[in-house]
Amino acid sequence: MPLTVAPYFLSPHDQDLHLLRGQPAPDLQELLQVEWRDPDNPDDTDWGTFDEYPQPEAGPDVVLDFKPVFRCTTTATEYSGFGVTIVRTTGEMTIDPWPANQHAPANFIVEVSVVQNGTVHNPPLDKALIRVHLHNSVKRVWMTPKRLSIRRPRATGDVETGYAFTIRAQFDDDSVGDITESDNYFSADGEEDFFGEGNRIQIPDAMRAGAVRTTGITTIADWGSLTAHADIAVLEPFATATDLPKISLVDGRAGEWDGTQRPESAPNVLLLGAGFRALDLGAWEALTNQIVHHLRSDTRLNPYPYFSQSMNYWRALSPAGDPGVCVRCEVYPVEDDGRLYAVPVPAPERPKPGKSWTVENLIFMAGLPVLTDQALVKPDATDPDIPDYSDLNQKFNEIVDPSIPRLLTPDIVGDWLKLAKRTFVDEVDNFPSMAIGEPPSAVFDDTGLIHYHPLRVATIGNGGDGGERVDFFSHLQGAPRSGFVNTLDDHAPDSNFLGNLWAADRSYFTFDNRRFLITVANLAPGPSVFFGRSLHNDDFGMVTRPAADVRDPHFELGGLSVTTDPTRNALVQTPPALADLEIDMETWDVIAHEMGHAFDLGDEYGDEPTSFTGTADAFDDDANLMAYSAAIKADQSTPDPRIIVDQLKWTWPRVRKASVMTRPVEEMFDGHGSFRVFVGKGRGFQFAAGDQVRFRVRNPRGPLVPNPVTSIVEFTVVSTHAENLTTPSDPFSMTIVVKNESIGINVAPFVAGSIIFIPVPAPNPTLSRPYLTLVPPVSERIMEKIGGAMSGTACDVNAKKINRARVQIPRMNLIELIQLAPTLRIPELVGAYYGGSQHACGVIHPAGSCVMRTGRNDWAQFCPVCQYALVEKLDPEQHWRVDRHLAPLYDL
Repeated sequence: MPLTVAPYFLSPHDQDLHLLRGQPAPDLQELLQVEWRDPDNPDDTDWGTFDEYPQPEAGPDVVLDFKPVFRCTTTATEYSGFGVTIVRTTGEMTIDPWPANQHAPANFIVEVSVVQNGTVHNPPLDKALIRVHLHNSVKRVWMTPKRLSIRRPRATGDVETGYAFTIRAQFDDDSVGDITESDNYFSADGEEDFFGEGNRIQIPDAMRAGAVRTTGITTIADWGSLTAHADIAVLEPFATATDLPKISLVDGRAGEWDGTQRPESAPNVLLLGAGFRALDLGAWEALTNQIVHHLRSDTRLNPYPYFSQSMNYWRALSPAGDPGVCVRCEVYPVEDDGRLYAVPVPAPERPKPGKSWTVENLIFMAGLPVLTDQALVKPDATDPDIPDYSDLNQKFNEIVDPSIPRLLTPDIVGDWLKLAKRTFVDEVDNFPSMAIGEPPSAVFDDTGLIHYHPLRVATIGNGGDGGERVDFFSHLQGAPRSGFVNTLDDHAPDSNFLGNLWAADRSYFTFDNRRFLITVANLAPGPSVFFGRSLHNDDFGMVTRPAADVRDPHFELGGLSVTTDPTRNALVQTPPALADLEIDMETWDVIAHEMGHAFDLGDEYGDEPTSFTGTADAFDDDANLMAYSAAIKADQSTPDPRIIVDQLKWTWPRVRKASVMTRPVEEMFDGHGSFRVFVGKGRGFQFAAGDQVRFRVRNPRGPLVPNPVTSIVEFTVVSTHAENLTTPSDPFSMTIVVKNESIGINVAPFVAGSIIFIPVPAPNPTLSRPYLTLVPPVSERIMEKIGGAMSGTACDVNAKKINRARVQIPRMNLIELIQLAPTLRIPELVGAYYGGSQHACGVIHPAGSCVMRTGRNDWAQFCPVCQYALVEKLDPEQHWRVDRHLAPLYDL
């Protein structure tokens, strides 16, 4: 019964452990999660902690090794050093009182290796990591934010909420830990009724809207029985609240302004502000106007500007009491030009053999510094401006594993020492509650994703059809505009509020608008990559922040603007006013990229040095990604790296003109194979008698799939008519009459929402290739010349110049390439390149340059495949614009 995946520490146990010397310590095998095959159902897996793993009676078939990353004494059964003993096979730890050795590590990482897995020894499974901090005592604890506002779901009754305070502790070495998920505290005396399972807040019936209650927690006796207090503020239910924001139309279809169109027939993007104050309201309107203006007019963001009559953009903002977002990760203060900034503590990373160490490597091997490490540094005897690191190097000699060469520079040591002042930023109380980062751990994700705060899980980011998301949005009304208010096509007064677009999906909505919620967080950190990476998730839409510098006097923010707390080792946010910021184009570029995910485009990044090995159906939901294995010769007995062009999912026919059907195609039974096609008023006049057209099934809610259902024959346009010839009273449709006299044509699949289109004939049509596709002939010749993908015949996961390149061009002799494709637009050519969905290899994407690949830069656009997929989903009548722009690439 071998393990099926590498072991891991499941949250919250993957978070750092803070232990007191001389006190009991947990067995790490009780925290380590493993997965294994169910012996009774081989196709299923079971999972649990390692001490729950069913070892055979004859003896263990899975053996683990729990090893600390510090210089230690090794025996057959345990590792020991600096007063720490760890049983090798179970992770049972014994922590002695603080030893006399001043160079003992204040914290260290434990690596968990699988040394036997079933009958296989030394299996290639990744190591699990956990970080342990050792302290003598606790100085103080506190709850954050100081006030936590919770809205009642109903006016009366006891309520269990998903809200919780974050609990932090300052230790004798002045380091601070997040102990929220630990067992080292409990509700204070008399406060038991306010804390439920997992210390989630409970509101008793006696606490009605408007009540404020001071509550508290107490640490366990071994932690000094210290207390902390904070306030719970109870707010009015959404159903009766008078302080909810109104939803304003920023720009959209003409019919939205006068009410002649209902918004549910289009995608509706809502820009929702989070953490902005009342003083930011004017600047918020200016910011959202600026974002929408660029999305609707900036040609770099094509095809979005084509959708001026296909999409609606709205905004809403509930002014926050506390500005900013919650910062959950450790930070350290940096002073720059008299301003104080918080910068994230880096994630640990094991050194690579023969490579110079980074700060991340030093954190992994020597742990995080504490203030006593700074005390080991003295001025150089000959030059006081040069630090003397000899005592600190002696500590490294004693605690760092000597089997790993220490390739350190003084600059790296100096940067590492800055982390001794690390701490946390106090959380803020606002709605919706946004967070950046995660509590410290050895596997900390330092990419800086903004997300909804998991300790406020009742907020709008909880996903699904229940909870506070539905309650909040279903009570949001449109803002009055000249006496007019946008509503939905629902006559029930409690159900037609505009906010229902984002509350839950309804059968008559053309799109699931919950995917188009864009929460813009008040987080303007400047150049730091960590503070501000956007995120899209189908459960809660998109989360982003403005990219900005301070306007006047101009300066770049060096991190998150903060001040120090006068009584605790903690920082407090001081974000600049939104009106003081100069917004960068990255803001709307990133939004354009993330909106692409809402329309079923996948990331084309190949930044991770890994190769995808899953099944081809992993990319069924991505119009622009596919498994490499699905694009090459299927017979693996004769390996052939050449791309089979007809197997690329994006070999869709080019579309010269198109229109969306408003009703099913209707056979006329006139004996001449005639059919009536109904399209929107005025939309059919682009088709002329003699045009050769086809029909195609279209699904606005799903990605454009390979070989979509298309009519098996061409039809000839006979005539166009300004009215609905079948139902003259229909004010919305006009008629196109087409003909094909073939016997038994099935038009049943082509219902309302399908398209009628003119494909582009191939210059030398064949039965299998009658039309030009998005893959131009020159790309086919290039890949044939290469003998593989545009990237080459094989993918090297370690070829960083390929994997991390923002722009790719075919891997062939440059002179030959220019002869084949004499154009500066070579990266736009559609073919197949390695990389995508964060994998360097095993996945292919269409073009060498795309917004979905680069995220943003000053000139990258959506590639032809992404543009085509977006147009097909949003407004097929714009296909001609895409084709006109791309036509020169197909004449090569």
